[in-house]
Amino acid sequence: MLVLSLLFVAVVFPPVNWPDERRNLGLLQAGGYGVFYGRFLDALRWLAGGLTDVGPFDASTSHAFVSENWQRIDGALRYATVPGDASTSYYVAKLGNVILVVCAVAIFWYARRRWARSPSSAREETAVYVLALLMPSVCYQLDQISTDIGFILMSAALYFVRSRRGRLIYALAAAACVFEDRSYVILAVIALGYALLPLLMKWRLIRDRPAVRYGALCGAAVAGTLIGTALAHQIQFGAGIVPQYLGEAPGFTDLSTQISYTWGKSFSAIQNPVVLYAGLVYLPSAAEFFVRTVPLYLLALPVFVRLIRIAGRDKSETGQRFFYLLLSVIATFFAITNATHVFQHGRYYFAIAPLLVIALSSIMQNVRSGYGADRRALTKVAIIFVSLNVLLTSLIALPTLFNSM
Repeated sequence: MLVLSLLFVAVVFPPVNWPDERRNLGLLQAGGYGVFYGRFLDALRWLAGGLTDVGPFDASTSHAFVSENWQRIDGALRYATVPGDASTSYYVAKLGNVILVVCAVAIFWYARRRWARSPSSAREETAVYVLALLMPSVCYQLDQISTDIGFILMSAALYFVRSRRGRLIYALAAAACVFEDRSYVILAVIALGYALLPLLMKWRLIRDRPAVRYGALCGAAVAGTLIGTALAHQIQFGAGIVPQYLGEAPGFTDLSTQISYTWGKSFSAIQNPVVLYAGLVYLPSAAEFFVRTVPLYLLALPVFVRLIRIAGRDKSETGQRFFYLLLSVIATFFAITNATHVFQHGRYYFAIAPLLVIALSSIMQNVRSGYGADRRALTKVAIIFVSLNVLLTSLIALPTLFNSM
């Protein structure tokens, strides 16, 4: 189901659908896009050239079509088509993404089968991982031509790392991948928090105290906001401790420029949680909050409420992992987004995608305590996600196609 959904979205969703993807095609065309990703797609294009006529990657476009039926909050939704021979290489790149997803699932399944507590646990965790990738927002992003794909596949696996040692190794691995994409820094910070926060808040002391857990989640948002704001002012004015010690670090100038841009415009940090929520539900970017998808965002609210309830009230290991991972994500999100708006998009926080799957599964079971996920509930979740992927992709693609005729 995952492969079919990915292929459907890749083929039916209008090509070169966002400016980011057109930019990434240009990077592929120029060569050197990422250390691994660009080389992998070039190799795949070379192999495909033995079967069919595949031209080089081409960032040029032939027409831009405006969808009259879908409106972004800041204007009309536009799509550009890929002309002639370049379209074949474009869809070869999409196929490359599907291959990478299949490889990631195979690696995850092998790892869980080897280290899981029982065969049934391995199957359940693999099912949750696959469903996390099948979520409409995640599935859409996995089809994007972007180095983000490795970051997303790795993010969805963080929840399943149980030991502190494993989480620290995970954080180091994520930090080592920063050469591929800067997003890995965010994942490394989240993983580090996931590993160290249990040392600051012992589970045995808060296990039976929901009020403390809810208070900690709120406190993480406040603390993150204060840290992010202070960091932004330090970097923006260039006279603080941070610029003094990190001013020569790679990427620091770029970060300083982004922060200056954020605080130089009419920046409202109140929008950040709304953008995050919208991006976790569907099409993870600020400009992609569609007016016509408001019913979908409203229907998803109970799932997020259940997620928070599990993190705040469940006393099992599930509740423990929910709480510490959500605590780390909240603190990281508010710290980063109160420094710069660049990282407010939902795709940077797909580490909680498995939590959303389990939360929806518990709703399907009508379970109020002892949250979990059985096979029947996970099957229902799979049906919901596949149906949403087909429906939403079709609703966006068809009006655009009609307008192009």
